[in-house]
Amino acid sequence: MLILLAEQDDHTSQAAAAWLRDAGYEVDAAFTDGSALARCLEKSYDILVVDQRLPDGGGVSFIRSARDLGVQSPVLLLTARSGVHNRLDTGCSDYLMKPFGRDELRERIEALRNSPCASDDEKQLRVGDLTLDLVTKTASRAGTVIDLHPREFVLLETLMRNEGKVISRLMLLEHVWGFQFDPQTNIVETHIRRLRSKIDGPFDEPLLHSVQNLGYSLYACAREGNRARNDAVLLTTKSATAAR
Repeated sequence: MLILLAEQDDHTSQAAAAWLRDAGYEVDAAFTDGSALARCLEKSYDILVVDQRLPDGGGVSFIRSARDLGVQSPVLLLTARSGVHNRLDTGCSDYLMKPFGRDELRERIEALRNSPCASDDEKQLRVGDLTLDLVTKTASRAGTVIDLHPREFVLLETLMRNEGKVISRLMLLEHVWGFQFDPQTNIVETHIRRLRSKIDGPFDEPLLHSVQNLGYSLYACAREGNRARNDAVLLTTKSATAAR
């Protein structure tokens, strides 16, 4: 697998490249926004690892330019804690906080490699009759267009990518808002309520389910199967908790 590593710091670049090569990946290095974009025009990369603070414009600028040119490779954004943005704003697939270690980097790369979002052919997410278009950034259900704010889009994308799984409030705070702590607000509950009113309100079958004391889960099922599906989700979650 071919990886483009666009990192401005020479020491970090050399270390990260060595770690990835030791893991069996082929790595090309770039140190600026312009040189990274030039590399993308020359080759087709499986994954882009991009420093948020690239010279010549920055990592986010590079990602947007690459997307405009049709580059659909998954992007791992390397960022300082104070610079976390949500994925909709940056166009990245995942982010990794600096400083990071060998194992953290490899785990994120493996996750992107094995994730459905790593496929160039993936344009949409679907759960039941709900569709999320990742290219046009639009949502619809049963042919009806749903107007989503940017944060609602990211929240819905997170839930749809984890169809049938219970996503805790803390997980949503981290993945949707970039918080590494609980801000002790009802921000998650407020956005879940607004999202539910949009994707479930006008329709007969609910897709967004609350799992008491655990979190939220998005899935489609027949009305008569709701209780059974919820029991299965709870059982799976409790089993996973017990295993830890």
